[in-house]
Order: sequence, then structure tokens, then C-alpha cells
Amino acid sequence: MTLLAVAGSVLACTVPVFRYALDRWEPDGFLLKLNSETARTEATRSLLRPFRANGGANLEIAETSLDLGSEAVLFFPGRTDKPVWTGPFTGETWERLLRSPGRETIAGHLLEGASAVFVLADEGTSADDLEAARIGKRLRFLESVARIPEIDPTDPSNRMGPGPELKIGFPLVRLRKSDPVESVFLDTLRGPEWYGNPSDGPFLGVVFGRGRVLDARPVSECDDEWIENTALFLVGACSCQVKNQNPGWDSLFAVDWDRALAAAGEKAAANQASQDENATATATATAPASAGEPPVAGAPETPAEAAVKPPASPGATVGEAPVVVKSQPAAAAPQGSHGVAPAAPGNLPLRIALLAGAVFIAALSFRLLRR
Repeated sequence: MTLLAVAGSVLACTVPVFRYALDRWEPDGFLLKLNSETARTEATRSLLRPFRANGGANLEIAETSLDLGSEAVLFFPGRTDKPVWTGPFTGETWERLLRSPGRETIAGHLLEGASAVFVLADEGTSADDLEAARIGKRLRFLESVARIPEIDPTDPSNRMGPGPELKIGFPLVRLRKSDPVESVFLDTLRGPEWYGNPSDGPFLGVVFGRGRVLDARPVSECDDEWIENTALFLVGACSCQVKNQNPGWDSLFAVDWDRALAAAGEKAAANQASQDENATATATATAPASAGEPPVAGAPETPAEAAVKPPASPGATVGEAPVVVKSQPAAAAPQGSHGVAPAAPGNLPLRIALLAGAVFIAALSFRLLRR
């Protein structure tokens, strides 16, 4: 047991929760039940044919002979006891089931690397504006202080799939509660266990991964501490990798996440390559020219170049060859010097030392001869 505990600690996943969910947690499927009469009409078949061919939404469709009380009923994943929506199955309602501007905005943020999207559903009153300003201010602060955990690339549990750049971001999206186009999404955002009345005041939901909702509650319960704990949980290391053992539920999105993440990964790689290329070009432009290379045209002269370069002649042109400074040969030695060049001033100490040595040797020899 000790060895297993040590191995588990060594191979602990340090990928942030939000990125682990984006890479690996497939969204659970909602269930849309159609009564048999509606499902067999040509209009319904025409609406469902593109969906059956391409998929892309976490939605399953079932035909039933039971009396649903309506043409169609949408259920939460694994919860046929509590419908999300009921109504007639038309082209308009089918589109609202799958898509809405709010969901497109949220999915765009997630595919661009947002850690989580905080979705505020309100009515746009002055009081709602104050709450939105408070929440947005707190999220900007958390973006400035939160940090990605250090990831060990040698641990196979830390392997990440294709996707956007790994970064911190908490965008705030505001939706109108009374907007009929967003009504289905807002009902999925509230979740199957929503304890409040949908007609109550504004509420705040947190979406991450592939459209998973971590929590949603009335704004009156979303103080700064709750916002902070929620955000920091999502950017922390993924201690529990099993999706169903983590809090939250899935919402309904018509997104092919695998294909969208592959495209986001290609875009991130292209951006990184462009940044590297620009950095290399900047470093090359600012680096000093190596020895033997001609100076770049228009570049400022170094002090050494300015010292040896003579003033330009009146007739000089840009095409003139650069001036080369050459060393001059030494003057001929005067007669009587036996060809020995006069010592340079820097050799004077050496000459004095040699002269002193010669005097010492002569004195020593004289004493030896006297003995």
C-alpha cells in the first residue's frame, strides 16, 4: 500500500481541471423523445436527417408510442423523471434546442483557451449592472493572481491533447433571462437540481470543459469568496480524473469538440510559430554585426568605425569602397646601429634588469678571481 501511495503521488496529474475536462471529458447525452406520429412525418425526417448524418451535439433522439402530452420532450442525461423542455417539434424549436448565440459565444471562449466562462442571466436592470460590474472586477483580479500548476512533462497522466494555448482566463457573458432564443440553454444551465424558481432574480452559472457546468446559483449567493473558490478549483491540479466523481452537470451544445479542438491546436501552433519568427527577426536586427561582416546599410556607426573613417570627399558617392586602415612599415635603422631597431619605450624596465644582472655577474667574477 505504501508503494502504491508513493507511485500515485509521483504520477499525480497536475494538468488544470479545466484543461483536463476539455481534453478528455465527453459530454453526456441529453434525450429527446418524439411521439411516433411526429417522428414519422416528412417534415421531422427532413429536420433530423442532417443531424443524424453529422451529429456534433450531445443529444440522442428516441421515438416512443407513449403519450408524452406534447410532440417532443427533452430530458437531462440519465434523468427521464424531470424534463428540461416540452413543446411542438418545428424547425424553430429544433434550432433553439441545439443552438443559440449565447452558446456560440461560450463555446468560442472555451476553444480560445478560457479557463471557465461565467454566465450571468439577468434582465439588464441598473441593479443587475452593478452586480455584473462586481463579478467582472473580481474575475479580472483572479486572472491577475491565478497561476497554472507546474506540469511534469515526463508523467503520462499529464499528456494534453490538441487545443488552445494553456492560459488563465475568466470571461463574463451576460444573457437575458427573458430571451426565448436562450430559454433552453438557460434551463440546462440551471441544472436538474435547481432549487429556486426560474422567475426569481438573476443567477450565475460557470461553464468549462466541453460545456460542463460546475455550479449555478442565484447571484445573491455568489459572493467574492464563492467566485474565488470556484475559479481556483478549475485552475488547480486535477486531483480526481473521473468525470462523474467531480461536481457539475453537462449542458447541451451542438459542437464537434474533437474537430474544433484540432483546429484550435493548429491555430495555436501557427500563432506560436509566428511569435518565434518575429522574436528571431527582432533579435537578428538588434544583434551587433560579427567581425568581417559589412555593416548594415543605414545602421549607426560604432565609435571605432567613426574614429578611423575619414571625412567624405566632396565627390564621394554611396558606391565608394570602404576605407581600409593599414599599418605602416617601420623606418630604416640609422647607420651604426648594426641593424638593431631602437627599443620601444615599453622595453626600458627589461633593459635595466639586464644591465643590473650584468653588473652583478661582473662583480661576482671579480671576487672569484681575487680568491
